[in-house]
Amino acid sequence: MREAETSGGWQRKAKGCGCLLLLFLLLPLLLLKACLWSDEHPSDRVMVEEFQSHRGEFSELLKMISEERRVTRIADDFIWIDGAGSVDAPDRSRYLSDARLARYRSLFKRLKLESGIVRREDGSVGFLRSSSGIVTGGSGKAFIWSKPPISPVLAPSDHRSLEEACIPKSQCSSMRLIAPEWYIAFDSD
Repeated sequence: MREAETSGGWQRKAKGCGCLLLLFLLLPLLLLKACLWSDEHPSDRVMVEEFQSHRGEFSELLKMISEERRVTRIADDFIWIDGAGSVDAPDRSRYLSDARLARYRSLFKRLKLESGIVRREDGSVGFLRSSSGIVTGGSGKAFIWSKPPISPVLAPSDHRSLEEACIPKSQCSSMRLIAPEWYIAFDSD
């Protein structure tokens, strides 16, 4: 083995330097890939299975949000009143009790709803399963309940995933009926 080289107070060994350089190059790439993996949405098949396995909990959440007089959006860390922005923590209890919020959070966790639930002006309700990207651009998958039929939806014979059916790849939406009044949806900004 060659002796260590000294230059300006820095000391390095002739061997082993390549491994350290390789580590500094690969580590950021591995972290980037891990972030991309975590942003993947569940497959349509997985979402349909989750819905079938937890139909009772979805119905319970639907009933709960329907009973809220002014609350239109509930996530783990905020609520919206009348479709507007978030309510401060001290004011939240005027609209949603701690016990009720705890029940919502419990159901969100059980149903893997990353971003909670939203009641829209048209009466439909979105159960926000996954999202990726940033505010100005990204994508999301959700369960949707709507009394009036939503269109367009993929034909039952169309076996493409919602992501594959979303054309063009930005500013698009695709949906599939999974039960009467229930859909899964993919949106891309």
